[in-house]
Amino acid sequence: MQPPAMPKFYAHHFQALRNQITAAAHSAPANNAHFLPARNPIAAVKDTAHATELPRANRQQWVVAVACAVLALAYIHAELYTVYGPFLRMRNWGPPPAWALLVAGMRWPVRFAALAAVLALCAAEWRHGAFSSAVQNVLASSRHTAALLIGLGALSGAYYLLPGTLTASTDGIYYTTLAWLLRDIMAGGQLPIWTNWGDMGFPLMQFYSPLFFATLALVSSVVPNIWVAAKLLLFALHVASVAAMFAFVRRLSASPLAALCAAAAFGCAYYRYHNIVFVGKLVMAPTFLLWPLQLLLVEHVLSAQPSRRAGAALGLVSAAALAAHVYFGFYASIFAALYGLVRAPTLHSSPAQAARAIMRQAGWMALGVLGALFYTLPAALEIGLTTQGGWYPGGYVQRVAGWPVREIFAALFTWEGGQSRWWQWGYVGNSILLLAAAGGLAAAASRRPYARGALLLLIVGLFFSIGPYTALFSSQGQFAVFVVISACVGTGVFVAELEAGPMGARIVRRLCKLGGPARAQRTQFWTTALVAAVGAMIAFDMLRHTLFVNFQVPPSVNASPENRADAHAWLMARRGTGDGRVLDQTAPENGWQVPMLAGMPGFENNGDSPVMAAPFLRNLRPSGPNPWGIRAHTPAELFGEAFPLLLLANVDYVITDAPTPLAKRAGAVQTADGAVIVPTGGGLPMLASVTARVEPPPLYFAPLANAMQIAPGTATAKFLPVRAQVAALPATTNSAELALTVHAHTMRSQLVQLDYTLSAPAYVQLSYAYYPYLQISVDGAPVPAFPTTFGMLGFNSPAGRHVATVVPLLSPLRQWIGLLNLGALLALLLALLWPQVRPVQAAAAE
Repeated sequence: MQPPAMPKFYAHHFQALRNQITAAAHSAPANNAHFLPARNPIAAVKDTAHATELPRANRQQWVVAVACAVLALAYIHAELYTVYGPFLRMRNWGPPPAWALLVAGMRWPVRFAALAAVLALCAAEWRHGAFSSAVQNVLASSRHTAALLIGLGALSGAYYLLPGTLTASTDGIYYTTLAWLLRDIMAGGQLPIWTNWGDMGFPLMQFYSPLFFATLALVSSVVPNIWVAAKLLLFALHVASVAAMFAFVRRLSASPLAALCAAAAFGCAYYRYHNIVFVGKLVMAPTFLLWPLQLLLVEHVLSAQPSRRAGAALGLVSAAALAAHVYFGFYASIFAALYGLVRAPTLHSSPAQAARAIMRQAGWMALGVLGALFYTLPAALEIGLTTQGGWYPGGYVQRVAGWPVREIFAALFTWEGGQSRWWQWGYVGNSILLLAAAGGLAAAASRRPYARGALLLLIVGLFFSIGPYTALFSSQGQFAVFVVISACVGTGVFVAELEAGPMGARIVRRLCKLGGPARAQRTQFWTTALVAAVGAMIAFDMLRHTLFVNFQVPPSVNASPENRADAHAWLMARRGTGDGRVLDQTAPENGWQVPMLAGMPGFENNGDSPVMAAPFLRNLRPSGPNPWGIRAHTPAELFGEAFPLLLLANVDYVITDAPTPLAKRAGAVQTADGAVIVPTGGGLPMLASVTARVEPPPLYFAPLANAMQIAPGTATAKFLPVRAQVAALPATTNSAELALTVHAHTMRSQLVQLDYTLSAPAYVQLSYAYYPYLQISVDGAPVPAFPTTFGMLGFNSPAGRHVATVVPLLSPLRQWIGLLNLGALLALLLALLWPQVRPVQAAAAE
């Protein structure tokens, strides 16, 4: 049941429009009244009145258009002023350039112009109802509505187009450079399942949802600067999400005006700026688009005349939500299903019809879950292969330690609280929460159940955001994204009740008694004034934060961190000169960009290091998860007693911060921005020994590595530590006679190739992490692999010159589930694209 439309709402505007059309179509000019028959003087008066109304209406429409354009330009000016203005910033932007000085100098004239535009709109509405008439005319045209939504989305998301990069946090850098890893793989036409660029190799995207990163990779193939590509993609998602919110609320409330208010609130929500720009949670951006789309399609599927294409679209959107982020997508689907359970009985008169609608929704959404199964079920079943489980030491459902209710409330309901250590929540906006609650209660009081589902989602979202438990998410604060979306829907419900509900009618009647313009225009004036007051309240609540902070980072060379720009440039100048890795212990963001910029592998990961190699990697640099509590060696220790670890990891350069005694080492380079680059002299991509000794993996590997007596000149060791007994070599060779020579070492994202010569059969260790689904081939023939004690790849090699190749494979589980996944996607695409027989055609065929 949807709220009935008000035929009389703004009726005078439609009548005025009809009068204008009649006057425009009239063949007689305004001054030809004397040519009319003398017996019809009233017709002459009417004709003259219509002809004079048209220019006046046109003038008022021009006033509205110009005033709105001035306000839009003033908003753009305010956004530009935040870049170098006297506001809160994360970084020092330095002296303002000429354009920023011009913007600052124009701020007061622009503000006065904006004030004049507001007064002009008020006057036009008071005298002629011009503003409300213009809005109704725009909303009456689908083309004009689309243009309005694009403009609204572009204005509210204009901060994505401002100078700077979204690298204020580690996540902002990590998510962007992670997309580069996918672009590097996809450029070769491969499925991104592994990368050798970080962590000595790790299963890229096998335990993480890839859709956002794959989309960014595609965009960056057109826009080479990946930092700009990320902002353009986020901007496009922002604009599309505003349109999706409009479509859903219009379908729910049958009110374009309510949908427009909900879309405006959604676009201006400060929570979006907080999480995307400040926190750097770029992977949250698709949820702002996909969840409103899910709810919209649920409305279509539950309707009395469901469409097969709507159901297929619901399945595809559900699959996309899971493929964009499995946790956000999981809860989005759960909440969409809950919404359908509550909404179906309000759309159908009988329980049987409602039950059929619910089953129909469940079927399409289940097919959508199958359409993303490749990135959900195997990750859950194979999680023991990586360190992913270390993020959840207490299980996937955890009670929040201490349950800091006061701090959580402050983080959700105050801007200052969201900027504190409780940044994972973020200010959701008290204005939209209050409006949503009032709208839901007003709809309930008027016994119109269309808003029950939206109100329930708001309550459930608040409970999960505040409650003492968190499930899947590392913090229950990430549930706040559903609170914001539900609150914006509730804002639309409030405006719909204000426009067409008993509550709005009572308020407008009381306001009309206070006075206003002419009695014929008083009702629509006060209704428009109330809606404008709602918009002003939301704008004041949200924009007073968005327009007074700048959490972007000023542009720099290669978007490198402040103290790594020179170091990265130095490495870029040496691209292709070595085959080793770069170790930067200081901060993750300092190392993530090295593979992308310099073509040199590093030690960064996305939290899913191969579990056997993870302890060794934690010896080299701090990284999470670290359930063992391993303390990484300092740079001084790595060039001292722990130096064999650098050899085993094939490290060419270690980067650290000045001042450090390592700056005095031979070949060390100190950059102007405070970094010190220390060459190691080269590592060992391969290590050979004629002896394999079973050694349990320790927490600290330096003593074991020293006991191996590694000889860098011959790339051999006294023994190779392994975790279990391995196949014996075909012949016994004296370790003193063994020598290994690597002629060529080629590494790409999903390929390792080594051309080497062994003087005798030996056990060989590669400087790459062991993973059960890596295939080692020697001269094209697969050979068994085993994990060494360090968690690296080992195999038995014959004597002579050979070529060893390492490529990743999909596990049998992933292969079978991948086929099921493809089948579900194919079924959904066929259901979406196959022509649908219309009821009239079906009846004619019968």
